[in-house]
Amino acid sequence: MTVLVIVLAGVGSYFFRGVFIVALADRTPPSLVSKALRNVGPAVLSALVATDLWGPDAAAVGLPELVGLLGAGLAAWRTRNLIASVVVGMVLRSVLVALGF
Repeated sequence: MTVLVIVLAGVGSYFFRGVFIVALADRTPPSLVSKALRNVGPAVLSALVATDLWGPDAAAVGLPELVGLLGAGLAAWRTRNLIASVVVGMVLRSVLVALGF
């Protein structure tokens, strides 16, 4: 029974996503919607990072995490590129962890 519920939830989720893609594939969204959708990726990433750093089950935040967060923030500010900011933050954190900080 549990497996059936999981499969039906997955099929329903896939169906609802597919309906919007198929129904709106040949239309251009209004400029206000397009403008708002540009902020979805950074907002979701910010929410995930904030929850990871300060949520109820968050591990202690050390120097590598803070330096990575600062580097990612600077990269995002300078480049306005989400991928570049993630890469810079992860590289800085990984290097500091590898060095033993």
